[in-house]
Amino acid sequence: VTFFFSYKTNNLTNQKLEAAAEAKRPANLDLVLITDESCKDCFNLNPILDNLKKENIKINSTQTISGASEEGKQLIVKLGIKKLPTFLVKGELEKNSVLAKFFSSTGETLDVTFVFRQVGGPYVDTDTGKVLGRVSMIMIIDSTCLECYDVTQHELILKQFGIYPATKVVDTKSTLGASLVNAYKIKMVPAFILTGDVNAYPDFKAVWPQVGIVANDGAYVFTKGVPFMGVYKNLTTNKVITPSPAPAQ
Repeated sequence: VTFFFSYKTNNLTNQKLEAAAEAKRPANLDLVLITDESCKDCFNLNPILDNLKKENIKINSTQTISGASEEGKQLIVKLGIKKLPTFLVKGELEKNSVLAKFFSSTGETLDVTFVFRQVGGPYVDTDTGKVLGRVSMIMIIDSTCLECYDVTQHELILKQFGIYPATKVVDTKSTLGASLVNAYKIKMVPAFILTGDVNAYPDFKAVWPQVGIVANDGAYVFTKGVPFMGVYKNLTTNKVITPSPAPAQ
């Protein structure tokens, strides 16, 4: 009896140790990048891959395939890839809950291969071969308003829609800033103007009427949403306004 219970105890202990060791073991993954060399300013995958590599993983192999190659074309068709660049992952995709959540929320798994779908712009449309989603943003501030909200918050919000624009900040006191304020009849700052291929972002266009207008020349001008961002300056009255109650993001 003593031997039996001793054996069972040791066996359970070994099982727990093995389970703990297995939980600590890195997930073995293989990475495949599918790119389009012609698009030098296309969506940068590196920040996403860097975050992935911070998890408990081991990249056993990394391969880069041109979307224009025969192998690349076959993968694009087989996996229904619509935007480049993107990446594929094979291996222990569900080794831990963090990895499983990442893969389920950023793409889909087809034929034991994870396909990253959240490609922001600019990107290459695999159906047409054209680069879509090139956008520029001019952020307008009033340097005398030290209390005003941080205009760069807009960059973070746009990234949630997959928009990574070329950016510039101008002051209302500058020649360019003054001309933009006048041309687009901007009454409140900080604000921003978005130009370019905004049509590539339908989710963004759907919510835009709540926060801004589309000017006659096609520019997207952030107007109505300014009070929701925080403290701002009314250019008509030249007064700094603190919205009340506190704005909801």
